[in-house]
Order: sequence, then structure tokens, then C-alpha cells
Amino acid sequence: MIANRFFITLTFLALSQLSRAQDSGEITLPAWNDKYSEFVRQLEGGNTKIDYREFRYSFLESKQFQIKTEKRTQYDSLKRAMIAQAGASHYSEVVRLSKAMLSLSGSR
Repeated sequence: MIANRFFITLTFLALSQLSRAQDSGEITLPAWNDKYSEFVRQLEGGNTKIDYREFRYSFLESKQFQIKTEKRTQYDSLKRAMIAQAGASHYSEVVRLSKAMLSLSGSR
């Protein structure tokens, strides 16, 4: 439970930093007009006052989740690396790895 909260917190930290990021690496998501994509657009726009429970459930119902499931091995590897980098206080690498994790659902 604590590890899950830690991961969710890091993911949302990365999302909140994306709108301020100075580098050109952006999250790649397909332009699907589902509920999850709308939440991502809101978060990228700086709106953090969303229903996070609904956001999580919308991901589970999305096509992005299906793709993430197909790429589980790659996702898990990135997640382990992200947690290790967070433990070492390498936050720019945490953001980069978070972007890579979130972008997995944008490619097949």
C-alpha cells in the first residue's frame, strides 16, 4: 500500500512538472477522446483538482491500460529504475523515467 502510494505520488509529481519542463521530451499519448485522456490533458494543463479515484479507474478502463498490460515487462523495468533513482535523489532521472512509463501506452 505504501509503495503504491509512493508510486502514485511520484507519477503525479512528474505530471505536474511536465507543464514546467524545459526539455523537449514530452509524454506521448494517442489522441483518444476517452475519460483517461481528458484527465491527462487537465493535469498537463496544471489542473490538479480532479477526482483521483475516478482518474485511476478511467485508466483501468482505457485502451492505454490494455497497451500497458501488453508492455508489462518494459513498464516494470522502468518502474524499478524510477524507484531506485528516487531513492538516490536523482529527480531529473525520475521525471525522465516517469515520462517513459507514461509514454508506453502511446506506442505499440
